[in-house]
Amino acid sequence: MRKLLLAAVAVAAFAVHAAPSEAACIATLNWRTYTYTGAASNPAGVKIGAELPERAKVPSCNDMVVNGQVPPLTYSDMPVAQLDGVPPSVALAGGASVVYVNASTFPQLPSHPLHRTLGYDRAPERPVSGAPCQVKGVARTDTAGLTVNGARVIVTRDTKVELQRHGTGFIAPGTTVRVGGSACEKKYGAIWVKARRIARVTG
Repeated sequence: MRKLLLAAVAVAAFAVHAAPSEAACIATLNWRTYTYTGAASNPAGVKIGAELPERAKVPSCNDMVVNGQVPPLTYSDMPVAQLDGVPPSVALAGGASVVYVNASTFPQLPSHPLHRTLGYDRAPERPVSGAPCQVKGVARTDTAGLTVNGARVIVTRDTKVELQRHGTGFIAPGTTVRVGGSACEKKYGAIWVKARRIARVTG
């Protein structure tokens, strides 16, 4: 349990510094139109509520090559439940005890209902230097977090996310946004940007 919690903080606090092939088996599920990532098992202070009527889809773990080919992606159903005091569109419980966080939300933000529970109030932040930059494009989310126009966006506790839902930052996939911040190093074929402000693009 402790290892899963610490791993979740390390992953989301400052990007996933792993090649895509190494991230193939991250605990993840799809519920409705959103991607959720496993954050902790039985975290203290979280009470699992009633089971939700709609089940989640869990992708297969295709991290092996069979006869020179990667097996096709398949999905299995998983029962999910609401967390007391947390909207299911922000986070939910999968299986018996694992807390999954919607990748469209950011537990790094103090406004997130699981910010303290998942230890983000204690997670160290690695200094990031670089020239001011801005990226604009359609937001996409996956197990590694938020991507805008090919750039991986690092959200910290100080990032101002102007798009809000349930009292915290919420960026639905397909939303056109503008990210202002500092450029980070290029890693695994993507530019990483430490976000200072994320706003919706209108018009």
